[in-house]
Amino acid sequence: MAKALAIAALILFLISGVDVATNAAGGGDSLPLSSMVRGMIFGFGAVALATAAFFVSVKRGSILVSILLIVTGTLMVIAGVVSTRGLTLIWFPGSIIFLFLGFWIIALGIVKNVRTRHQRIIFSR
Repeated sequence: MAKALAIAALILFLISGVDVATNAAGGGDSLPLSSMVRGMIFGFGAVALATAAFFVSVKRGSILVSILLIVTGTLMVIAGVVSTRGLTLIWFPGSIIFLFLGFWIIALGIVKNVRTRHQRIIFSR
C-alpha cells in the first residue's frame, strides 16, 4: 500500500511538471486549470500521498518507499527553485511553500531510509 501511495505521489507531481514544462515551452496548458489550482490539486495531492506513504510504512522497512520519497521531494525542491528563479523572486508564497514541502518529503525519505537500515541491522543479529 505504501509503495502504491509513493508511486502515485510521484506520478501526480510529474503530471504537474509536464504541464508546467509544456506551458513554459509555449505549447499552452495541457490541463485546463490555472497554475494555482493545478498546484493545489497535483502539488499538495502529491505531498499528502507521500506523507501518507511514509506513515503507512512506518513499521515496515522499505527501501523503495524511501527512494520514491526522496525523488519526489527532490523534484519539488527543484521545481520550487526554478519557479523562484534561483531564489531571486521570493514574493510569491506558493514557490516557497513547495520548497519547504519538498524538504519535508526529502526528510521523510531520509528518516524512512535510516529506520529501514536500523530494522535490518536488528533483524540480522
